Amino acid sequence: MKRIAPLLVVAAALTVAACGGSEPADEATPTTDPREIAYIETMDQVAVRTQEDWDEEHVLAVGYAICERLAAGDVATSDVLPWVISEYGAEDSAAVAAATQAPRHLCAEG
Repeated sequence: MKRIAPLLVVAAALTVAACGGSEPADEATPTTDPREIAYIETMDQVAVRTQEDWDEEHVLAVGYAICERLAAGDVATSDVLPWVISEYGAEDSAAVAAATQAPRHLCAEG
């Protein structure tokens, strides 16, 4: 039962998010950063709509990588998607979705 309980919490949180709730999807690692919360919630909603099951750590890693590139001036906002596809591949749907959501929700200057 101890192994199932965390899965039930995540499943319940995803169900609430799909119904328009505002609970974070992963209560095991709560965050207080409003940008990160907004990004995670948005990505959860995108995942539900597209019937994807993305790893939250990967979604955050890609999002922060995008923010770092933008902040360093290595990539312009208009070039985020091509950069993401070259780094992660077009088949990485989480990364492709992050290309559109991270600049708006996660990055400080988005």
